[in-house]
Amino acid sequence: GVIHMNVGRARRVTRAATSVVALCAFTAAIALAAPAAADTPYDPYVPIPLLGWCPGGSHIADTLAFCEGISYPDGTRWNMYRVGYVAWQPMRCIIAGSGVMPTLAPPGGCGGGWQG
Repeated sequence: GVIHMNVGRARRVTRAATSVVALCAFTAAIALAAPAAADTPYDPYVPIPLLGWCPGGSHIADTLAFCEGISYPDGTRWNMYRVGYVAWQPMRCIIAGSGVMPTLAPPGGCGGGWQG
């Protein structure tokens, strides 16, 4: 009797926990899904790596990660990066396509927002 009740209770708790985990996973997937550019409140020029918002491209791996906004007409773009598991570094303006260690843009790049 007691063992049978405990097994039944364990199954109910397991089912409830599985449902909660599934609901959380579904909610997170919806919240983190990359929305279409027209449907987002985010600026396509400004990367937000913690939200997965990298409209200019990204690469996220254990040892190196970067996240970028789209390029301005002058070929510059906002970039954020991290090395290893260290926090994301402050946003900087780079010359798009200048390699793995990109060249910093001159003052006035990124729509005039970069002071160098």
